[in-house]
Amino acid sequence: MANSKRMIHRKPTNSSAIERIGYNPLTNELFILFKKNGRYPEYIFGGVQPDMATQFMSARSPGTFYHNNIKQNASFTVNKPLGSFRLGAIGRRIRNVFSRK
Repeated sequence: MANSKRMIHRKPTNSSAIERIGYNPLTNELFILFKKNGRYPEYIFGGVQPDMATQFMSARSPGTFYHNNIKQNASFTVNKPLGSFRLGAIGRRIRNVFSRK
């Protein structure tokens, strides 16, 4: 199942807070990749119905829609996978590890 989560296409947004949004209709999981302090924390919201995901993905302001309809919705399960970093941040971390003596 972990591989199917990674294969979900995440659509870019015009939001200042949200980088990408994806949805898996087979598992009713909504994937939200946030912009935050040089890294991209990704959250997976389970139990999201297709109509809610469609409304979110087509919202004029994804950040406002998230705040009003998803963030505090107790019926969704939330999972934050580890390792959701920008490639630049990963490159810097690798260079720092190999540059140490």
